[in-house]
Amino acid sequence: MAESIRRMVGASSGLWGMAFGSGSYEAPKASDVLKEAPVPDGVINALDRVAEWKGTTSLPSSAPDTAILSEWLQPSLATEGMLWFPNLMVPDPLMILPFAVSGLTIASLYAGSRAPNKTKEKPAHTILKRVMMTFALAIGPLTLNMPAGILLYWSASTVCAFLTHVLLDMFRPIRMPPKPCKRTIPYSPRRKVVGAVKMARR
Repeated sequence: MAESIRRMVGASSGLWGMAFGSGSYEAPKASDVLKEAPVPDGVINALDRVAEWKGTTSLPSSAPDTAILSEWLQPSLATEGMLWFPNLMVPDPLMILPFAVSGLTIASLYAGSRAPNKTKEKPAHTILKRVMMTFALAIGPLTLNMPAGILLYWSASTVCAFLTHVLLDMFRPIRMPPKPCKRTIPYSPRRKVVGAVKMARR
């Protein structure tokens, strides 16, 4: 699903490339070719990304103004955003979505990694949880150049995972099996059987 959204927003690289700069929006523009078409800037940038992804640096001169080089690209995503990010094909201008995704991921990891019934966690489990939360904390700075559409999908899926953990803990908690009782008096089944046999012989 994330790969499909990446192609729909016109990103030319995956998560690693976008996080570390190889998927930045600095490719040659196609505005010279599409200057007569009433197309938003976000769509032009997305077409540039698709053109670069397909191995070319510009749109072919014989292509009509409304041509789309990839069946994956959805130009409508440039105008179907909301709130402060109206264009889903460009990074969040206020940089709120990257850090929101980071915080939601940390909350989801915390809710899903708590030991049931307040039992003591093992040291290895604690170390693993801290490492995962460190990576979740780094999501914010690493995804500043990521298109808002991908971050919106990521935040929605993280919220669903967080709510799933909370609702399952409330209505279907993990019940630990009962522990065997500890006898204070030694119990010998053999002695009891021998006594029963003697009573039967009498």
